[in-house]
Amino acid sequence: MTAAYDIARDWRADALCGRVDPELFFPTADDDVLFESQVAAAKRVCAGCPVRGRCLDYALTALPDGIAGGMTPEERADLRRHVGLDKPVTALPELPSESPQHGRPWQATQHRKDTKTR
Repeated sequence: MTAAYDIARDWRADALCGRVDPELFFPTADDDVLFESQVAAAKRVCAGCPVRGRCLDYALTALPDGIAGGMTPEERADLRRHVGLDKPVTALPELPSESPQHGRPWQATQHRKDTKTR
């Protein structure tokens, strides 16, 4: 285990998203109104999260998909361009297969993305 992982794990342990269904942060509704409702529900969780800022910092450089740090992928892309971090995110960082805190697969969101494109 690396020191960088230890630091990342520390803030994730306090994240509110770890206490709800991770699918919430990856809205899939075809209907625009329902999709926006799903986005709003995810953002409400982020709004009350004590580590939202750290999550957003991480998401700006490492998460291409999903609601994170209270922002959609499109909002994060706009922010990256605005602050000069406009390089594209090409891959998720390597993480252990299971969260030491919750026993959930870290890659569940990536799996969701992969199955959606099939």
